[in-house]
Amino acid sequence: MNKALVFSISALAFLSCNNLFHHEYDPVFPAPVIQSVFPVDGEENVSLNINIYVRFSCSMDESTITDETFIVTKIEEKDDGGENTIVTEQIRGILEFDNEQKRIASFELPGDSYFEAHKKYGITIKREIAASSGKTLEDDFESAFYTGDYTDLDPPELLSISPDYLFSNQEAPLMSFVITITFNEPLSPLSVINNGVILTDLHANSDFDSTIFTDLVLIYTPSGTCILTVDAGFKNILDPPGDYQMQLKDATAIKDCADNTFTGTIDSVIHHHIYYKTPCKSPCFMTDQGTDCCW
Repeated sequence: MNKALVFSISALAFLSCNNLFHHEYDPVFPAPVIQSVFPVDGEENVSLNINIYVRFSCSMDESTITDETFIVTKIEEKDDGGENTIVTEQIRGILEFDNEQKRIASFELPGDSYFEAHKKYGITIKREIAASSGKTLEDDFESAFYTGDYTDLDPPELLSISPDYLFSNQEAPLMSFVITITFNEPLSPLSVINNGVILTDLHANSDFDSTIFTDLVLIYTPSGTCILTVDAGFKNILDPPGDYQMQLKDATAIKDCADNTFTGTIDSVIHHHIYYKTPCKSPCFMTDQGTDCCW
């Protein structure tokens, strides 16, 4: 399926919203909307122990998120004397809420319970769910996913960290860059919401020693991988050459959407080089600022 699901973990300044029949846009208190749902609508071969996540556009009233407004159902089509009948059964589970930004709600099955194999399940978010201001969603939301026949018991794996190299000069100064951390499967947005990326200047030749960036964004890709990104922006230009150590603030907090905990480390070094217009025969040579590269 060619969809990418984005969970932005940064704090936004939106407040909230109302009414199925009144659609005037309020720029100060916009109506809350559902930004994303995981599993995505129509997703197939979903693991039997998956958790469900819903992200809202603004801070929500936790008391309005209940099993009467956040509904998960098993949907079956049965042959009733030659007529196809749709039979639905509500699945009871545990609802959790992001206590920091109050924008992410999750549903998980209790104990060792699993979804049934090769079944269709529906997700319904009722319009009675309200933002912190008291305004509600403008309409009900519905989606569905289809289970496979397996349980996910493996922890998420780190696939790559980028960039490895940065290039800049006086004509093309560097004040920001995007750090991308790729995992082999979707991560729980609740497991990264209080996390951050720490960038440390290993040579202390700039105006920062160590900086933490907390505006993390999760992207669930169509290929099934998960990308965690952050925009590392600085007030002043970063002067090359330099080396910066990148670490995730708390790698042990990372979990996948089946609550399997990441067991590795997330640590790399980013090399910042001077970019030269003129070609050179060797990829590296001596400059008045030390050894540097010009590829």
